Amino acid sequence: MARRIFRRTLQRERLTLILSFALKIFAVCSSSLLERSIHTKFGAEDGVLLADFPIPLKDVLQNWKGEKLPSESIHKLKDIIDFLITKNGIIKHNSYFTRQPEPALYKAFTDPHRQLEYAICNDNLDWKIPLKNYVISSDEALKRRVFRHKKIKVEMNAQSLLKFFTPHIYECTKFRIIDPYFFDITEKKINSRLEFLVELCRELEQKNPEMNDQTTIEVIGRNYYYDTEKKRKLNIEVEQVKELFSRNKQIQTLSENFDIQFIGLDDQNSEDDMHLRYLFTEKYLFAVEHAFETRPGKKQKVWFDTTEDRSEFQRIYRENSEAFDKGFSFSADEL
Repeated sequence: MARRIFRRTLQRERLTLILSFALKIFAVCSSSLLERSIHTKFGAEDGVLLADFPIPLKDVLQNWKGEKLPSESIHKLKDIIDFLITKNGIIKHNSYFTRQPEPALYKAFTDPHRQLEYAICNDNLDWKIPLKNYVISSDEALKRRVFRHKKIKVEMNAQSLLKFFTPHIYECTKFRIIDPYFFDITEKKINSRLEFLVELCRELEQKNPEMNDQTTIEVIGRNYYYDTEKKRKLNIEVEQVKELFSRNKQIQTLSENFDIQFIGLDDQNSEDDMHLRYLFTEKYLFAVEHAFETRPGKKQKVWFDTTEDRSEFQRIYRENSEAFDKGFSFSADEL
């Protein structure tokens, strides 16, 4: 009975942790990385990353079983690593404390701030619990489609969103927050509308302070709103938006460290329609179901978006958009 309860508890914890992050990060044994073209599953645009684990991959000379790799395999492995570097498919991991995979994996999968999704190893090793629940073969990984992304429900607040996006976004220096209704704002919604932007900046100040002065954040939305009384679309008054934003002193303070731009675009004469919400960086693209604002008691779906073409996305969502007409732009230091 106790064992069954423990197993159910472990499964619940496993499910919670697996669904915690938008990026899927895997540790893969060197031998397994050479088989079944598993390496083609990794890349930043796919939101599937290979952990540099348990030691830097460039230094790997043996598999997790302790067997030395043949020189031909080592050369092939280095070619794979070079390929993944071009795809931004390798990510640093903080478990470089042992060359032995089992204790490194145990630390990684029992860490309360765990980031690894699964470990992939084709060798039939005697993994102890909880590792036997997380170490799978490449065949099992492909069969269970563990590389696919799912939409996950999170609380509608800045902390929940940022936790879901994973700490690895703080290594980025270019951000675009796209929310069609961002500038359709009232006095009551000032702080809740700006909360995500403020929280993102705060985290960047703590996690990547040396790059703050090189970090740009663009907030993009429509330059018009729908007036329910007049039943027509009206242009947003930029000076009114500036005045409302200026009441949030945190934004003014943060503008001293970050280049924050607010951009209003007009999609009324375009074949494209600005109706979805995204967080876009130079590496990753996340989609948000409802809004980048706090709504107490409400939840929304969030996911890593693999459907948008990145070059097309960058062409559309920018100040000099090739799809939308320019409405207005101003920087946070103008407030």
